[in-house]
Amino acid sequence: TKYVAEQLLQSEPASLPDLPRACGSDPAYVIYTSGSTGKPKGIAINQGSISHFLRSENSVLGITEEDRVYQGFSVAFDMSFEEIWISYLVGASLWIAPREVALDPEALPKALQHHHITVLHAVPTLLALFSTDVPSLHLINLGGEMCPPSLVEKWVTPQRKLFNTYGPTEATVSASLAPLHAGQAVTIGVPLPNYGLLVINPELNSDGSMQLLPRGETGELCIFGPGVSAGYLGRPDLTAEKFLTNPWAPSEKYRALYRTGDLAKIGEDGSVQCLGRADDQVKIRGFRVELGEIEAVLAKQSGVGTV
Repeated sequence: TKYVAEQLLQSEPASLPDLPRACGSDPAYVIYTSGSTGKPKGIAINQGSISHFLRSENSVLGITEEDRVYQGFSVAFDMSFEEIWISYLVGASLWIAPREVALDPEALPKALQHHHITVLHAVPTLLALFSTDVPSLHLINLGGEMCPPSLVEKWVTPQRKLFNTYGPTEATVSASLAPLHAGQAVTIGVPLPNYGLLVINPELNSDGSMQLLPRGETGELCIFGPGVSAGYLGRPDLTAEKFLTNPWAPSEKYRALYRTGDLAKIGEDGSVQCLGRADDQVKIRGFRVELGEIEAVLAKQSGVGTV
């Protein structure tokens, strides 16, 4: 193997064809999430949206080339983009654990400390399984599900920053971020730079228009900004239901608005408190699961019916 590698290094590099440069409107990736009727929804995110998100979130997180970042998420889960692409953006190092270590909540924190990992992106469920502290970690970025206050009390230290991020795949990974502090309420914070959050009455007006709710009132959380997807692949009906034109847009780049289906209220300080789903969607270790999808599959089985 060494001989072959040396030969390759000494050989003339093959000429590559000229490739067109990607533009912001070109698709970057597609992620499928649960569908309420058993048909998964494909969400296409373009190059401009993901590039914008990486810079926007890291302007708050502050990950640098000096950091060592643990990469543990599957690339089918968009939190992996925070691990991989923010690290590539700033020149940080990535460390990938062997499978047997990654799946062992006893071994993983010890391995993180042994390899001097400084940044951990995780769902709260994973962090809650850690039996020991990881002193090398100076930044923990949580997301994908609700963060319990007990986890904040355990992991926040004077030398470590703890963040809670929020955002569906439809809005490009995350749309808001909250620094977490012991003894304070856990919220999803305020919008990332160039993002916007607002709360509407879940019941649209008779003419299809939306009613914007004032701060302190509970309603459906909506996201706007350049991170919002153009919609679901091949699903114009569902796209028309969830992706609307923002009547309060301050400029053209904020014209797209996504209805999250999450209940929330905005406090007087501008921070957003997420209060769960307006429908029957649940999350398991960060993955969205539609109970209707499970019902639809079960109903197809012989001898299974509904009453």
